[in-house]
Amino acid sequence: MDADGRDAMVRGQAASRRRRVLVLGAGLAGLAASEALIRHFGSQVEVSVLEGRQCAGGRVGSFQDPKMNMTVDYCQHVAMGCCANFLDLMRRCDLEAHWDVCSSLRFASRDFSNRLVRTWKWLPAPLHQLPILWRLPFVSIRNRFQIQIALWKIMRWSGSDCSDGVTAQNWLLAQGQSRDSIELFWDVFACSALGETTDNISFASLRHLFVDGFVSHRDASDLWIPRAPLSEIFGVELVTHLRSLGVQMEFGSFVERIDQHQAGFRIVTKSGDAYEADHVISAVPWHQVGKLTETITDLRGLKAAADLQTSSITGIHLWFDRPLGDWSHLISVGTATQWIFRPVWRSRPMVESASHQLDASHYYYQVVISGSQHWKHLSNDELQKIVLEEIRELSPSCRDARLVCSRVVTDPRAVIVCHPDVDKSRPPARTALPRFHLAGDWTATGWPSTMEGAVISGRNAVASLARQEGWDFSNGYAQPKQGWVAKMLVR
Repeated sequence: MDADGRDAMVRGQAASRRRRVLVLGAGLAGLAASEALIRHFGSQVEVSVLEGRQCAGGRVGSFQDPKMNMTVDYCQHVAMGCCANFLDLMRRCDLEAHWDVCSSLRFASRDFSNRLVRTWKWLPAPLHQLPILWRLPFVSIRNRFQIQIALWKIMRWSGSDCSDGVTAQNWLLAQGQSRDSIELFWDVFACSALGETTDNISFASLRHLFVDGFVSHRDASDLWIPRAPLSEIFGVELVTHLRSLGVQMEFGSFVERIDQHQAGFRIVTKSGDAYEADHVISAVPWHQVGKLTETITDLRGLKAAADLQTSSITGIHLWFDRPLGDWSHLISVGTATQWIFRPVWRSRPMVESASHQLDASHYYYQVVISGSQHWKHLSNDELQKIVLEEIRELSPSCRDARLVCSRVVTDPRAVIVCHPDVDKSRPPARTALPRFHLAGDWTATGWPSTMEGAVISGRNAVASLARQEGWDFSNGYAQPKQGWVAKMLVR
């Protein structure tokens, strides 16, 4: 056999060999990437996931509280009906039953009793959302007209209408929005969904929230609320499903070093284990990826990711001796408290102590405060005291409720801020090394730092890998629905 024949044979053998893919990190982005890889290219790849911790889920997970002897979610997570790729992942992995779908929102403020606002699903989108604007008692009639005009302009906006670098608040002020409208309407939705108020997010991210989340179709604003602990949904059920598909999961494998060689990569863990890979999908957080890749010249630019601006989220876990009301969630306006959830799953009996015993007769609620860095001057006890006072103002019927136990949990780097400058700094899945790909809700997904953004980022990493190998991934994404009226109105 001549030299050309041998080269052709080697190339043919390489093409037929299954590619070894290592996914670094078992957060939602890494799990989504693994699922997409094995589903689309299962006969062409071997997929292994390395996770430094002993469980999967990353920031969408839970921890075991030693004082309470129970599993507690870091923070209450919800999805929306517009999260097409996240919901597609849940359906494909038989996890849809772990979520309750809520088509109405319950609002409350100090001055008005709580009010349930239902969308009119008998109307086409976006007309079905009229009740949200016109039934909010804390928004004046004058401000409602202002908001309606701005919503129309948001739908009709195109890229040429607004220069880069404009914050949402500056755009809203330019459209004649009053400070009251911004504080009582725009900031309420922006902070809940994007983790920051309109003065620190881009106009593009605000438009994305309202167009995709409220305008596009009648199910877009539905809340998908977990009916089980996140550690069960992602850390157990999703992992079990991926393993059944052939994904290898290695926990307690903390990656210490990534070495590049001509054939691919060699990953070394702190325990001394070594793994060879043709492709690497890094799904580690933005503040860690630079440390892992600092010895690889072509990837040293990733160190800049550690400087991405972040926003914190605080979850205040409360157990009362009686229910606070007949509702599953409450959106609070004009208070430090933003959301109050009562998870549908019941906490199991917990530890006995001299002071209390938590059991099934106690009622568990979680208060969520996004952008909680604005309250960092307060201690946990001070913030909890404010929240308890607000809860009793929002729901007078529960003023006599006795707090049995509590826990305050803050993630100081919960989400990437959707500031105009930050949006420009988020890197794509493709890197300077063709076989090294990025995943994570902090990468450039076109979405804010959410569960949907995490799933899209995992699929973006698979798309980058597929392009490198010459494979077709054109049907790798779920496309959001859009109603026929919305198609005519939204530019």
